[in-house]
Amino acid sequence: MVRVKIKTLLIIFFVSAASWAQPKLYIPKPTFDFGYMPEGTYVVHKFVIKNTGKDVLKIRRIRTTCSCTWAPIKTHIIKPGEQTELSLFFNSARYFHRTAKAAIIITNDPEAPAEKVMIIANMDTSKQKTVLIVPWKLDLGVGWKFKPQGTVKIKNITHKPVTLKVIDYFDEVLEKPVLSTSQLQPGTWAELKISVKKGAAKEHYIHASVTVSVLGQAGNEITRFTIPVCGGTE
Repeated sequence: MVRVKIKTLLIIFFVSAASWAQPKLYIPKPTFDFGYMPEGTYVVHKFVIKNTGKDVLKIRRIRTTCSCTWAPIKTHIIKPGEQTELSLFFNSARYFHRTAKAAIIITNDPEAPAEKVMIIANMDTSKQKTVLIVPWKLDLGVGWKFKPQGTVKIKNITHKPVTLKVIDYFDEVLEKPVLSTSQLQPGTWAELKISVKKGAAKEHYIHASVTVSVLGQAGNEITRFTIPVCGGTE
């Protein structure tokens, strides 16, 4: 009788331990808005994928909701307390209005085996009437014409001061973008210098992007826009 009780307690203990030691998928910011961007270009945003559980999290599959997107991930195995990054690329060819695309992440998390990350973009750039962006797509060239650095000019076309803030860039291949000034009075220009990391475009053609937020005097976001960046030595 005592042995039966001990066996029962051991079974309960191991079952409880197994249920407690589970992986847990956590995505701190599952949605990103690129704001306005030109049609026919590529942009990308990196999402942080965390394992806040007590067991190894296994990424079994990543499925995108459109052939216009793809989502490479750095590792499919995430230990407890660690994290990885998923890069969601979007090709805006033949998109002329606001759209949303997602990637479904399928894991061994027993409580949430499928979670998604989502990007939003608006290709109807005629509605963006806050700043003038020249050029809106930064093509750095190919082969011997490739230049690792380029400049985008931004003009305040409103009648009130605005503030520019870089809120996202693809740091896998780009250095941190530099604004000549963040404060723009009506009718004035700022320059955004964008540089490719040394060696990043040596072996393949790159697709990257920089997202800028435009803020009003009260600190509220008036609009945001994304500058696609492309080019390479190959």
